[in-house]
Amino acid sequence: MTALLRLLLLSLALVLTACGGGSGGGSSTPVEEPPGDGDPGDGDPGDGDPGDGDPGDGDPGDGDPGDDPEPAGAARAAGGVIGNGLVMVSGWDGADWVQLDLTSTDDDGYFALDMPAQTGPVRIVVSGDSGSTLRCELPAGCGSTVFGDDLPLPEGLTLSAIVPGDLLNEDTTLAITPLTHLAAHWAQALPRGVSNAGAELALARVALLLDLDSDFAFQTPLDLSDTEQTGGASPQALRQALFAAALSGLAAEEALPRPAVLDGAGQMFALLGGQMLVPAVAPDIDELADLLADYGLDPSEWLAELDDVTLSLPGFESLVAAASDLAVALGTDVVPASVADALPDLLLPWENALVTSVTGSGRHDSTALASARTPLDDYDHYRALAQAAAEGIDAELRGLGWLYRDEASRDDTAALVGLLAEVLGFAIDAAICVPERKNGITSCDVDPPYATLIRTSSSLGFWTGGYLRVQGSRDGHEVNLQVSAEDIRDLLRQGQMPITIAGTLSSGTALTTLDIRLDLDITDNDLSGFQALSNTQFGNEALLNPLLDDLAADLSVEISLSGSGSIASTDAAVGSYSFAGLDSLLHFNRRVLTQNEDAPLLILALDSGSRETPSGETLYSLSGEQGFSLIVGDPFSIAINYGTERLGLPPMEVRLGASLEGYTPLLQALGDYLSAMLDGEEGEWPDIDLEDLFGSIDTTLLAGEGTAELRILDPDAGPREYRFTSDEQGLHISQPDSMETALTVTVGGLAGYLYGADDLLVATLHPGTLDTGLLINLIDGEQRSYVAEDTGRMDMLENLLLFLEGLFGPLFETGED
Repeated sequence: MTALLRLLLLSLALVLTACGGGSGGGSSTPVEEPPGDGDPGDGDPGDGDPGDGDPGDGDPGDGDPGDDPEPAGAARAAGGVIGNGLVMVSGWDGADWVQLDLTSTDDDGYFALDMPAQTGPVRIVVSGDSGSTLRCELPAGCGSTVFGDDLPLPEGLTLSAIVPGDLLNEDTTLAITPLTHLAAHWAQALPRGVSNAGAELALARVALLLDLDSDFAFQTPLDLSDTEQTGGASPQALRQALFAAALSGLAAEEALPRPAVLDGAGQMFALLGGQMLVPAVAPDIDELADLLADYGLDPSEWLAELDDVTLSLPGFESLVAAASDLAVALGTDVVPASVADALPDLLLPWENALVTSVTGSGRHDSTALASARTPLDDYDHYRALAQAAAEGIDAELRGLGWLYRDEASRDDTAALVGLLAEVLGFAIDAAICVPERKNGITSCDVDPPYATLIRTSSSLGFWTGGYLRVQGSRDGHEVNLQVSAEDIRDLLRQGQMPITIAGTLSSGTALTTLDIRLDLDITDNDLSGFQALSNTQFGNEALLNPLLDDLAADLSVEISLSGSGSIASTDAAVGSYSFAGLDSLLHFNRRVLTQNEDAPLLILALDSGSRETPSGETLYSLSGEQGFSLIVGDPFSIAINYGTERLGLPPMEVRLGASLEGYTPLLQALGDYLSAMLDGEEGEWPDIDLEDLFGSIDTTLLAGEGTAELRILDPDAGPREYRFTSDEQGLHISQPDSMETALTVTVGGLAGYLYGADDLLVATLHPGTLDTGLLINLIDGEQRSYVAEDTGRMDMLENLLLFLEGLFGPLFETGED
């Protein structure tokens, strides 16, 4: 659903920016063997020859391997210690990994780094062969191997780390552990490829989550079986060793291979954008899917890539529990009680959370970050104004929420909708009766005495004009409506018929006043058969019914709705919701289904209209511009143009245009559903299997693009305009009054990413929790939280009256940070 997600992101960005899926290099697993032999001077990309045109001659921090031949650093692979392991060191050339060095660890996991100095990210991958070993760090032993002894390295076990290359030099100490492996998974999976900023951010989030030293990846990791190393070690160093070994403890507890646990944790960390699931998750993909569905996330695309793969997906709770158990087993001589007792406290921030939400920071370009902050700061500014203006105002006054505030109100509102549908049916029944009235047959009526035909003009005693009176008590309402009574033959011969409805419906909840007109138009059909019938022949069912069946089978109909109305609460403190100047239409063409006609299946449009809430907030179409258009075909297309004035905010104008391609299966399913409604018995609604429906869509064929503009007509700060564009890279938000991009929003896994100028990472976006709402974690460590409050609006009715409002939703939500 990538293209659809882009369109939703476009709408979300307008919400965020007004108030206040991407592609890229890199696999989701950072342990694949990189191409290239890394021999300097042989012409391979990244061989370090300055000025040869290869990637690697660029600016510092851009991700290119550098050209300086000085050797750098030393490192250790531990957790447990990997002895006699194979070490591959690679540099990122902006598109792929280029080998820089190939070496091995000694018996205690140490190895030297011997490579040209780098400016871009460096990846170190430690794997093994038949002679490689793993030191057992579990006091209970590792199978037949006792604590502190070495066992053959489990097949497939790999550790990795990704670090900024310019932090490596001849004095560097580097750790390659399960915790750096966790961070490397995410750094590798970032939508725009690997970067120094992403590598630093990933390590920072691991450090914050586990309360480690910020430079834990640049400290020699401990061997928990060596008391000389653990004695006098800092609490942070002990925690790093405990959590690195805890993953092995989880593997033993679940009787799963260590690689399954280690890579499963890394997969989840990357999928969630540098966060971890809090509750423990069994190694069951279906259970994971159900859990993420509770979180409002759909991991189906990601999970599809894991077919026939056995993974353990440990949650943070199980990881902390395993570390705590390990600390107890090691005893206070190795892990002081103060360190062991503090481990459960790491769960306190996530007591009621499903996913963690630590921030972390990484290197960043201050200019790009400042530019990206501009639309976010604007959002925060106007959001604060909206919150202040809404202070003390009942949310029900901001829409139609009061129509559903208690059981009695809900019953009245449901009855109101049902009565309006019934009245429309009466209008059609009246149109069928009129021909008989014109022929002097007075027995034909609708539903007397509640709905009855009233003659207003006649000739020689025969009906020439009148209306339908709908008056009386019905479903808890006092109804007093005057409905037009047209001649159904005019519709069938001429293709057009108006239906007017004026009057009131009153209940204990509200007084609804309507002055509306529906125009039925079937001129886009073959009406010659009806035109050939005489007036009397319309009464001959043998002649009429076949024509009606043929018309319904290939019907193309347009229904226009215009007029004004209001819904006033019977509670004087609430007030009235009103709409005016409404001019809208719906066009349905069944021949798209029955005859493969090259035309849209549905067209929804709002040429003009406005609405005002009880609190005085307005939404209106812009002069000379169509307010809304949705063309349901393949491609889908949508256009929106409206203005809004909300509490505490300056007037704003929104314009959007977008198209989506590749939805033919969805179009066919929608057509089948509408056909079943048309052909079924009255009152019967067909079932629709959404799982089968969306499962039939080939997401590789989906594509979409769109543009939008937001004008803020601020009398104090001056007007400003933001532009939004959508492409395969994501959603681009401009700087104010400029075509230059301030930030780009894209999707990776189950998180969002914000990139500034030159594709520099500036923030990550997370759903957060019910308490924290939407979270934006900026690259400098700042976190912004956005919690929506109930505004009292009822989207269903607002969609009915002004579809635009329902589609775009609230332009500004009020809530506390």
